[in-house]
Amino acid sequence: MPSHHLPLLLATYQYKFGRDVEAMAQHLIDDIAVGWDELGTDLLDDAPLALVAALTGGEHWPSRTLDHLVTPDGSPPERMTVTDTTAGELGMPWGYILHPQGIEVISMAHTGTGPLVAWDTDPSTPFSDHRRTGPPSPHAGRPPPRAPRARRGPLPVQRRPGPARLPAADPYRPSLPETSLTAPLITVVIATRLRDDRLDYLTAMHASLTRQSVPWEAVIALDGTTPERLPAPLAQDARIRTLTLPRPVGAACARNLALTHVRTPYVNWADDDDEFTDNAMSVRLNTLESTGVGWCAGWSEDQHPDGSTTLWRCPAPPGRHEAGDVWTYWKSPTDTIPIGPTTILARTDLVRAAPMGGLVQGEDYCAALGVTALAPGILLPLPVYRYRKWGGQMTAQVGYDQLEAAAREHAWAYGRSLRALARGGGGAVDG
Repeated sequence: MPSHHLPLLLATYQYKFGRDVEAMAQHLIDDIAVGWDELGTDLLDDAPLALVAALTGGEHWPSRTLDHLVTPDGSPPERMTVTDTTAGELGMPWGYILHPQGIEVISMAHTGTGPLVAWDTDPSTPFSDHRRTGPPSPHAGRPPPRAPRARRGPLPVQRRPGPARLPAADPYRPSLPETSLTAPLITVVIATRLRDDRLDYLTAMHASLTRQSVPWEAVIALDGTTPERLPAPLAQDARIRTLTLPRPVGAACARNLALTHVRTPYVNWADDDDEFTDNAMSVRLNTLESTGVGWCAGWSEDQHPDGSTTLWRCPAPPGRHEAGDVWTYWKSPTDTIPIGPTTILARTDLVRAAPMGGLVQGEDYCAALGVTALAPGILLPLPVYRYRKWGGQMTAQVGYDQLEAAAREHAWAYGRSLRALARGGGGAVDG
């Protein structure tokens, strides 16, 4: 299945064979007498440990060939060649053709060509096991978790041109489209008034999204401003949709109104002056898809004016947290909040059930506590978000401290009540 074999083949190319597709083809195709029974985790020997764990679920198994087959008449087994005719006989629903520019993935149930997955694609990208390239239905449900290991059986990996589907007259097929097997699963929601002093920062936020290795889209709520002021890189990006509000309503209301327009299974809040780390979406999406939890978060970094960063480890520790447990790491309203709200990638249905709170500040405290109270989740021990420290940030504004204590009291009590209800009671709960 593509959800298993594509990540394995991409990681094998990028690490074990040092991005040498000819060496990889020699090992997987030319040096094999009959065929592969199973590709194992030995192909990931040189990959980062975190990636190996994400792809295998902690399992280890060896690669196995079919060299020791015994034929009925005792003759030596012949090399397995996959064609349209033999694919069904061999029980192969998918085929993989190694091109110089990427892996072509072919559904054996369909004729014609398949989408090409570029070699530099992040191996932790969740791939679909369905032959689709268009956007999902607005009502599409959450995809099932990725299986940690594929079934055993002959694996149809071929060189280009390959005997199955590449026409001999055009073996390299340079016009092959580089289309993804997956439509966006993530929407980033941002509220902005497009202030002059924040436009460059919004452009930087967009640039950090373009560096993500998994598909995404964004809904930007224009809080009392117009799309004409949107920076050109965002205005020209088809992945960006805007919601124009006729008057300023504040960040909480603007974000919640934008949430109505989210059409993907997962959503992430973000500010217009911050940035995501380069692997923020892929590592959290992979965790969500492989474990089935409701949310996944990470640490954040404070980004200073000189470009340096300081890591912030939130009070909630790395690992799995059951519904409502994150609140227990916020011992009192005056303490540091237990988790960074914008570090959370969560199921859209959970975020809609626990959106931004009705506050002029600290609304995201309520959002973070709400989502983590409704479902179990996982906190990863790595930074996924950069919080820009500068004079224009909300926490640096005059008057910010006047309402902060009250906002924290409200959010803390909200989280406490949610945890009580999640645990089946209606009374007070001990932290």
